[in-house]
Amino acid sequence: MQNQPGSPKKHLLRKIGLIILLVILVLAIFDWWIDGPLTTWMGREMNRSLEGYSVELQEADFQLLGLAVVLKGLTISQDSNPEPPVAEFPRLEANIHWSRILFGRLVAEFTLSNPRLHINLIQLKEEVQSRTPIEERGWQEAVRAIYPLNINHLKIVDGSLTYIDRDPDHPLRLSRIMLDSENIRNIQSPEHVYPSPFHCEYLLFDEGKGMIEGQADFLSEPFPGVKAFFRLVKVPLVPLRPLADRASIFVSDGELSASGQIEYAPHEKIARVDKVQFSNLILDYIHSDQIAAGDLQTEKVQKAAEAVRRKKGTQIYLNELSVTGSTFGFVNKETDPEYRLFITDTEFEMYNFSDQYREGPGWIKLQGLFMGSGAIEGNGLFRPESKGADFDLRLAIINTQLTTMNDFLRAYGNFDAGGGRFSLFAELQARKQNISGYVKPFFDELDVYTEEQEEGESLLQKIYEGVVGGVSEILENPRGKIATQPEISGDLSDPDTSTLQVVAGLVRNAFFDTILPGFEKSAPGKAEKDESQ
Repeated sequence: MQNQPGSPKKHLLRKIGLIILLVILVLAIFDWWIDGPLTTWMGREMNRSLEGYSVELQEADFQLLGLAVVLKGLTISQDSNPEPPVAEFPRLEANIHWSRILFGRLVAEFTLSNPRLHINLIQLKEEVQSRTPIEERGWQEAVRAIYPLNINHLKIVDGSLTYIDRDPDHPLRLSRIMLDSENIRNIQSPEHVYPSPFHCEYLLFDEGKGMIEGQADFLSEPFPGVKAFFRLVKVPLVPLRPLADRASIFVSDGELSASGQIEYAPHEKIARVDKVQFSNLILDYIHSDQIAAGDLQTEKVQKAAEAVRRKKGTQIYLNELSVTGSTFGFVNKETDPEYRLFITDTEFEMYNFSDQYREGPGWIKLQGLFMGSGAIEGNGLFRPESKGADFDLRLAIINTQLTTMNDFLRAYGNFDAGGGRFSLFAELQARKQNISGYVKPFFDELDVYTEEQEEGESLLQKIYEGVVGGVSEILENPRGKIATQPEISGDLSDPDTSTLQVVAGLVRNAFFDTILPGFEKSAPGKAEKDESQ
């Protein structure tokens, strides 16, 4: 029998429907009304938690269905340097991680869409000099003000990180950052335990690709720990010029690719780099008095950093490093004229480099063209630096055209070369804080007095070049070559001096002291010429 219109059962259904509609309407009004007070409260609580930083929040949208909170226009600024903001979050969504409820865990997941981080040198210095460690600035409390549950799942979609060193027109930029991490626990883990798997991909300087994937412990103290595999593919190096300038290095071109594993945590610091490859690199080291004035301070900083590295037990293993099709130069701006010495078509290989003796010795091989004309070959064996530099190094430069070195010859010998070839042979050995070896330069068929080069030169300059030519004839051996062989020996008094510093110093000093064998001391008239200038 069908219900008649106006029956009690139909009235009951209508009442239930009206009640449901009323509840939905009340909830909708509450959902709309709560956004304003929630925005004010949340911004106030985050600012109360943070020290040295301030938050601005445009809108907090509470979504009753799903128990989610969506923040729009969240900006974080450093109080002492508010421009630019250190972080901007156009949209941050926090909600219950529903799949974890099946495992008895009530936790949250955060999704950050298009977050933008900005850091400049001034802000970075302020953070470094602050007496309050970054982990004590209240970041965790600020996050809890957004959502009361601990974060279990973090997702970043299309993020970016921009660092400005000294030149705002040439920022360092990571873009298209995609990060996914789960099982972010709210309890500390034992050493060497990394409970949170993560995967991150990004672009470096808009062209190179980067990836890091592994496990993390986000709650380790005093900083998060990570154990992961990383890869860099065709990263352009020119954008690194603002940082390279600090080391007096000018980068004109080149790409970097690398891969390896890293474990970096308070209790362990190990980097195992499988392969590093530089291709088509053009790099010059610039020397000037202004830079030299800061060398002492730079050296102190380098030694301090090296002492910290050794004290904290940082271990570095480099399986393979290669350089292909590259150019390396040395530019001296403090001579008259300025000059540039360089190696083109550089092919360089390094294998098994480490600071741990149990890994065994490493070796290097070098090939290229010195000044674009003379073959340069070198090889070396490097042992771990347990008590200072420890290596064997051999280098040969063969038949470089002297005319390519005229700026250098004018700077140190005050003459031009109209012809001739330059060669150099060197062997260096470091053992137990002692250095020994030799650097032997040759000048073959040296010609410094040619009519073609005399146009526009003063009579005094012509006379001086003729004197130098006469001295070179006296120094020539029976086969028509000028040669000296200064022996090198001495103590390496500072055991903390690295192999790279020792080799660079020896090459610089020995090369410049012997490349012009006796010209400055033996050439008559040089003193008079210098005085007249």
